[in-house]
Amino acid sequence: MQYSSRTMLIVAVVAAVLLTCLVYPDPIVGDIAYTCGLLLIAFGTIGAIYVRGRQRAFLVGFLVVFGSYYYASLWTTETRLSLLAYQQGGMRYVSSSLITSRLLASAYEGLHPTAYPRVNGPFPRASPSDQIVGRYLAYMTIGHSIIGLVLGILGGWLALRLAPAALPVTERTIDEILDEMERQ
Repeated sequence: MQYSSRTMLIVAVVAAVLLTCLVYPDPIVGDIAYTCGLLLIAFGTIGAIYVRGRQRAFLVGFLVVFGSYYYASLWTTETRLSLLAYQQGGMRYVSSSLITSRLLASAYEGLHPTAYPRVNGPFPRASPSDQIVGRYLAYMTIGHSIIGLVLGILGGWLALRLAPAALPVTERTIDEILDEMERQ
């Protein structure tokens, strides 16, 4: 595959912005990432309904993988995490059984070592500060959104590879179609 310079520049700028959001997480940016993910699912579904051929194959593959990962990583885990953090007055890492959650938690601890004192293990525990909890949730939301986006694109590409080649469109009159239906 060949990519234009414009495409490569757009990818580089998007990657730089996303990595900056990970290094400096903010709850508002986390909310924007979450909202963009939901909008991507909604508009992608509309697109998958109305487009045809290879575009539909890509969108369906993207939506299945992205939507599944997004639900498993963000809706279930981060909701439980935020409820637990606020109910207990402190930060406790709740495992979602996804390795990406553990990897993101370890990466957050590496990026922000002063936010989390080490307490018998490699995973973060924080003070009850709402600001720390908010930044951690924003980091996890942004990180899972990025991982979901990458996995969704891979799912779309896989769907393209598995989709059969589109049959050429033949033009027939309504009479030809009705005659064929009568013969069957």
